[in-house]
Order: sequence, then structure tokens, then C-alpha cells
Amino acid sequence: MSDVDAHDPDEFSAGQWPDWSFWKSHPDGSGVRVVVATSMAVASLALLARAQDIAHGTSPPLPTSLAIGAVACYVLGCMLTPWYGPVARRRGRVAIVAVMFLLGMAPAVVLASPSYLTDLTYALAIGLMLLPLRHALLLGLATVVGQIVWMRLAQGEVAWASWSTRSAASTPACASWIRPSQRKPWSAVRVR
Repeated sequence: MSDVDAHDPDEFSAGQWPDWSFWKSHPDGSGVRVVVATSMAVASLALLARAQDIAHGTSPPLPTSLAIGAVACYVLGCMLTPWYGPVARRRGRVAIVAVMFLLGMAPAVVLASPSYLTDLTYALAIGLMLLPLRHALLLGLATVVGQIVWMRLAQGEVAWASWSTRSAASTPACASWIRPSQRKPWSAVRVR
């Protein structure tokens, strides 16, 4: 009969730091790292559309340049973090996640537009990869609540997709098939 209080070393715990040591011991560990880093790099290239959206915006030149620089650093961080983050020590992992969140929030803060906060999904993915699950989930919850509060205060509504329809509709090739929603606001809808 086994002891119920004894914990298996391979048992999952929400408070346990992710163990990426299999990359070191696996015979093809660097191959696995290349696949993970490449997939994150390809996904982060979608942020280049964000830089284009910022460049074509109506903000003054200095904030626009700062925001584009932050997006470029964010893309670079998204590409390098899957390679270096898992082998970093705990403090290094926390620092990486903090820097990625700061870079991800920079365009929203510099341009005073909460719609840019949707790019924090990349930083959240990095947080899930590097932090204990319990901390990563709290970080994700705080991020979503912060986005909702800022959107409600700034725009009066939560508009998650405002960027995609705005940037797509501003492109002439897409303007014919993507139109912003013509829905009535909640205050105009009557309940019978």
C-alpha cells in the first residue's frame, strides 16, 4: 500500500516552476528548442502588422516612433525568449516576463490607446511558459481585468476587435469586404 502523503517527483503542481531540463538531457534537445523558438518567431511576425497600423495612425511623430520601436523590441523579445527563457534561473524568468509585459504595454501607454493591449497575449504565453502556473494564471487574470477596466474608462465599451476591423478597413484591398459593425449600442436596445 502506498503512502497517500508522499508526492511523486513527476507530479504536476500549480505552484511548481516549469522544468525545461529535458532540453538538456534529451538527445535532440536543441532540435526541440529550435522548433519551439521558430514557431514563436513565426507567430510574433504578426506583430509587424501592428507596427504598420501604428505608422499609419494619426499620432504625433515622436510617440509613433517610440511605439514602433517598442513593437520592434517586443518582436525581438518574442523571438529570443523561447530560446533563452527556459534555461534561465527563476529571477531571470521573472525579469524576462516583466520586460515582455513592459514592451507589450508600451504602445498602449505611449499612444494612450487601450486597443493595443491585445498584443499582451504574446507576453502571457511567455508567462505561461516560464512561470509557475499559479502565478501565470493570476498574471493573465490581472491583464484581462486591466484591459477591460481601461477600455471601459477610455472608450465606454470593451472593444476587443477594434484594431482588426480598423486596420483592415483602412487597407483599400480589404475595405470592400470588411466593414466595422453597425450594431446598436446597448443603451439603444430595448428589452420587451
